Amino acid sequence: MSQRVILSTPQGITVMVPQSVGARVWGEELVVALGPGYLGKLLRRMAGTAGDLQFHRQKHETHYLFSGEAELHCDNGAGLLVRHRMTAGHSVSIPPGAVHRVIAITDCIFFEWSTPHFEDRVNVSDRYGEADDPNGLPTTVAPLTAHEAGINWPSGVA
Repeated sequence: MSQRVILSTPQGITVMVPQSVGARVWGEELVVALGPGYLGKLLRRMAGTAGDLQFHRQKHETHYLFSGEAELHCDNGAGLLVRHRMTAGHSVSIPPGAVHRVIAITDCIFFEWSTPHFEDRVNVSDRYGEADDPNGLPTTVAPLTAHEAGINWPSGVA
């Protein structure tokens, strides 16, 4: 992944162009902020697309639905999936270990804030009687730091 620094000051202020994390079947994922202990992303999801059911080992994330309509699927704690309709202005906090998936009903823009863990994904679709999406993202072995994931942010950050 490449980035372009537009401004960097001795006080640590940096302005740069967001970085894509790579192709996503559901749309686009851009890293827009990376600091000590946090990560900010812009997610553009196309209508009718969904991620696989998953949880994260370490990542804690919060999504704010800026525009569009989506449906959140999550485990109710008893092994059953519940669905919640989200509209613009809703946010959801997802702690490590919480099974979840987001389905875009319309084209959506989400802002995501999270701990700076990359490639921290355990796919659990089969545990709920669902087939894995062959185009979806696979389970990863272990979470990566930004540097390990190829995010080239200024030194001293994550």
